[in-house]
Amino acid sequence: MKPLAVASAMRRLFTLLFGMAVMLCGTAAYGAEARIALVIGNNAYEHVSPLANSRNDARLIRQTLEKLNFEVIYRENVTTAEMADVVKKFGDRLKDSGSSAVALFYYAGHGVQSNGQNYLLPINFNLQRESDLRVDAVAAADVLETIDASGARTKIVILDACRNNPFSTKLAGTSIGSGLADIGLRSSEFFVAFAATAGNVAEDGISENSPYAQALARRLGTKDSELANTFRLVRIDVSAATQQKQLPESRSTMRQEFFFTGTPENRGIETASTGDTPKVEFKIPGTQDIIGKWCSGRRGAGIAFDIRRDELQFIMGKQVAKFGVQKISSLADARIQVLWKDLKGEVIFEFGQFNATGTMMTQLRGKKTGDEEWKDYNLRLRKCG
Repeated sequence: MKPLAVASAMRRLFTLLFGMAVMLCGTAAYGAEARIALVIGNNAYEHVSPLANSRNDARLIRQTLEKLNFEVIYRENVTTAEMADVVKKFGDRLKDSGSSAVALFYYAGHGVQSNGQNYLLPINFNLQRESDLRVDAVAAADVLETIDASGARTKIVILDACRNNPFSTKLAGTSIGSGLADIGLRSSEFFVAFAATAGNVAEDGISENSPYAQALARRLGTKDSELANTFRLVRIDVSAATQQKQLPESRSTMRQEFFFTGTPENRGIETASTGDTPKVEFKIPGTQDIIGKWCSGRRGAGIAFDIRRDELQFIMGKQVAKFGVQKISSLADARIQVLWKDLKGEVIFEFGQFNATGTMMTQLRGKKTGDEEWKDYNLRLRKCG
């Protein structure tokens, strides 16, 4: 084959490899995607009994999520109009963040069920008849629909709203019940967590925070714990703290894994214990840390990079494309740039988020030199040679 034909074939292989690399990247790794959260805490109710800890709980969860690299939209003691407005703002922000975004909604406050539907109560809600819920409260189903319509890849909803039924005596004989009803999920990649099982109430607690919020703040930072396991640990902690009176539960249609912190490299299943939320840190790499062979996190995908001082290889199965490396640079914000060249010009790749042992990293983005816009990859890689 002539040299130009070989080069052309290599470039087609490069395009194929990177198209597949993006499609096959199915594991969400910490920090590799936009993380957007809406946190609401209502406690100063005007027409029903106030709550002791829901605002404190929301503040605690906000602080926890910010440590875990979430951009947090935070509101407390919101009215009907304010609550509807901030949910819309949340949905718009998610749409702006793209299809790889992680959405998380946390609500602490009064919540009730009516005719199998769950409603979250703004602080100015004044119930006169059961139908007022559909007009002046916020339906949990509407929040889920807003999140789903945003196109976010991972959708997490935490309803810490099962504390009591504030209308238990006011509207006796109606379908308004204690706790929250179960939620039927019709879309994939949803994870919905409840502070208590369906129809049961959660304890507000005797300290500054409820048992559920305390367990969440502790367990969301459990390193290398996949989402489902994280909430299993929350369930164990809350059950123990309340002498088995309160049992959190969850519903999921997740097909991919999600880690609040850590990576799929160490999928430890931790037992329940106490401890502070760990601080998440990435290694500051030098140019030598990127040298070697790196494979995508999805087993069996067969996609790899072999990065050398003077050569960059793209590998898929038995096919290999080789390109010359012009420069490897270590940047101040813990990223590494690799400048390489093909027949049509120079290309820059950025890598970062190296774990402490230097065995995991993320291919963050890439572009041709001279282009203004970067292409995001967010492909998690493990060292494999």
